[in-house]
Amino acid sequence: MVPRRLLALLVLTCGGLLFADQPPVTIPPIPERPEYKNLDDSQRIAAQIKWQADLKMWENSLTPKQKAELKRQHDEATQKERDQYRRATSLPLPTDGYSWQQAAEKRKLSPGTVEQLGRDKIAYGNNVKQCFDPYLGGPIFITSDSLLNAFHVLFESSFRRYELRQVTELRKTLESVFTQERENLKTSPFTTADTGPGWRHAQHAVGPALVLLGTSLDFFDAEVRGEIQNQVNKIKAAEVLELPSWLGEPTRELPAVDYRRCKPIGIYAGEEELADYFRAVRWLQMIPFRIDREGELAAIGLLSDGLYKLQGEGSEPKNSLRAYSFLIGQPQGLDLSEAAARFQGFNLYKFAKTWPELLQKGRAYATRAVHLHERTRPAGPDGDKKLNAAVQFTILPEYLVPDTKLFQSLADRALEPQGLAVAALLGSDFARAHFSNFTTEQFETALTDGEVRPPQNQSRQNLSFYDEYMELLQSEFSPPENEAPAFMRNEAWQAKSCQAALGGWAQMRHAFTLHFKSSEVYFGISFTPPGFVEPNPEFFSHMAALVEHARGLLDTSRERWDKLASMTRRLETLVQKQLSQRAWTPDEEDFLRSYGAKLGYIMGYEGNSYESPKDDAPRWAEVHRNNQKDYSLAIGVGRPRIIYVLYPWNGMEILCQGSVMSYFEYHSRERLTDAEWKQLLDSPQAPAQPDWLQPYLAK
Repeated sequence: MVPRRLLALLVLTCGGLLFADQPPVTIPPIPERPEYKNLDDSQRIAAQIKWQADLKMWENSLTPKQKAELKRQHDEATQKERDQYRRATSLPLPTDGYSWQQAAEKRKLSPGTVEQLGRDKIAYGNNVKQCFDPYLGGPIFITSDSLLNAFHVLFESSFRRYELRQVTELRKTLESVFTQERENLKTSPFTTADTGPGWRHAQHAVGPALVLLGTSLDFFDAEVRGEIQNQVNKIKAAEVLELPSWLGEPTRELPAVDYRRCKPIGIYAGEEELADYFRAVRWLQMIPFRIDREGELAAIGLLSDGLYKLQGEGSEPKNSLRAYSFLIGQPQGLDLSEAAARFQGFNLYKFAKTWPELLQKGRAYATRAVHLHERTRPAGPDGDKKLNAAVQFTILPEYLVPDTKLFQSLADRALEPQGLAVAALLGSDFARAHFSNFTTEQFETALTDGEVRPPQNQSRQNLSFYDEYMELLQSEFSPPENEAPAFMRNEAWQAKSCQAALGGWAQMRHAFTLHFKSSEVYFGISFTPPGFVEPNPEFFSHMAALVEHARGLLDTSRERWDKLASMTRRLETLVQKQLSQRAWTPDEEDFLRSYGAKLGYIMGYEGNSYESPKDDAPRWAEVHRNNQKDYSLAIGVGRPRIIYVLYPWNGMEILCQGSVMSYFEYHSRERLTDAEWKQLLDSPQAPAQPDWLQPYLAK
């Protein structure tokens, strides 16, 4: 039987010639399909049977010449259809009469956007829900922003699973430390009167975190259970600044505990198990063990004794206490792992015959731990006292990264930190030219005095995953290739690069919000023409390496990580080909057309679910705290935004579209969850995007 499509084509082309110099081959009319509109079921079945019989009879009546002509006409129509599709889905040729102004009018771009395009060759359009939305049309412009956003969605999904595993690991480690030290105390040469205050303090300091992680109150001594529950309640409320009585009188360094910092934000909000993990870790980061206070020194000494004994038995609890070093780098300050390494078993000093003597030995080892002893010992008769007051431990560390060091160095000079400082650290001349809170000279002084080094000036052996990520962002400011379009050298593009880098930085800070130390004081059936890739080969090279690293570190979502790695490597290859002005192959065109769908899959949209994307792109993070004025420097990204680009090709400018992440920074008195941040963005009180970006945002 002749296929329906062939029959339809035959109706349109019947009467053609088999060969130009031969008489035409006449093909008898095809039996017409019956009309079913006014027929009942039995009549429709009878009509269908009759038509199929007539069709079979017609097909059997064809001569070999007629069948050959029929095939020729079908092949010709098919090739014509393919040619039309290929032209409709390829970049225009100079002979097509293409005009980007007409393309802009067809897209109904505003006069302001058209004016901006004519001047800067790039302009911004409306917000969209997800970064892949603009790539479901065409021609497209694949931005570094879009790939960064997809990376972060996948990274956060994988990191969230990692954090869920840490809930159990941290609880088991801390419970093991307490259990081991209980056994140690049974054989201790010191009395309960000696060790009791320190042991009570240890339970007060760590107990609330363990209860939040799922440990029963019965695990602790009866005399401390009430206070532990009291602290758990305050941690969960996250409302007050208050100093627990067991931490003594307020000091300048610790006037109060800021329970508000225990409010879960970022990936930890909205799921109770992760929310309680956030609260527990934040608490353990905030509560100090100061060596100039006997109870606190005794407490960290006893806990370190438990950890040290566990390690001596071949256990590896240290790993769960420093579970983020491989991602972020070296921790800031002294933690329980460091205490175990320095004290080496607090109760094992045979030469300490009395408890006060043991505490004094502990202080000496603690000061040696921070390399302050002798070399930087404060001068004067009270030098030891000042030295002891400067040293404190926590159970868990916070991690100090270059951008935090930079912000702290600026704040130490009474200079208000701003996001452009991070972009300048990464090499943006545009950022340096647009500082508003300090001068370039003040910025350079802060870099020098704070010993802040950009990624390329650090030892390759010591680079963490976060350092590698900052190297990737640094490539946003690489000098354009000689063959790159001229618009990549103008200020509008430099501002776009700043927004891309700071938007990526905000998303990474959002993922690691719990562990970083803050400085203080639709797819329809339509033709989709291919387009271009942001011509920054260095970015895609760094991105490919980073994806490979992340895939190895976070052994989850393997298939999606593989897809992202493959896609990034291919984009790196396509950029080089594009810069040499070589045309895409059909396979490469298909890849560009499917970029939006691939991006959606990497971001967790299975099948065609990206036709109705979630409105959950906004992310919020705190990077600097001004305690005197009680506000934070907040950074974040809003919904993705369309970017229009006039890309030069074959002597024309092709209007393309892609997506960028909208970067924000402002002063906030409250810590916001992502849902609260999105609500603020939709309100009349929404913060504006930075002043340095405003001139390039078409009204």
